[in-house]
Amino acid sequence: MATPVNRWNIRSADGRLVEAWFDQDYTVLGLNPDPNARPDPAAVDFTIWSVGDLGVAIECPGYHDTYASARFGDYGGQIQLQAPGSADPITSVQGDEIYELKLTGSDQFLIYSPTWNSFVTINPQPNKKAQNCNPLTTAGPVTDITKAEPFTAVGLDRHIALDFLDIFQRASG
Repeated sequence: MATPVNRWNIRSADGRLVEAWFDQDYTVLGLNPDPNARPDPAAVDFTIWSVGDLGVAIECPGYHDTYASARFGDYGGQIQLQAPGSADPITSVQGDEIYELKLTGSDQFLIYSPTWNSFVTINPQPNKKAQNCNPLTTAGPVTDITKAEPFTAVGLDRHIALDFLDIFQRASG
């Protein structure tokens, strides 16, 4: 059973916000090439859901209540909110929408797709279909933890340390 944990703004190690690029290349999640950009809150406020064990889902309520989906098998590993081909919003959580968060210390964590056995990284090649953002991706797959992108987050309702306690407590029963 999915349980909402908190709303987060997620940032890359260089401080750029993870942003949903609405209706651009299947609403890809990526980093703005302009580190000083001030995106619409609807594009950067994500709800984190606990989905059992250590699994979490990342929902973008500002875009049809859709979930971040690792499209490793059908769209080059890009993390996006719309299904390739049909562009249907991804509104339910299945394997591609489940992630694990791995704590690394210093308030940082890694995002891991157990379905694709890959850590999330940042594609250094700009996505020309989404205003040159740098897409989040599971391409590879990236299994070497040293090559994973570290992220930080700010909890919008409470500190994220409490969120990690909730996620890990639910996993242990």
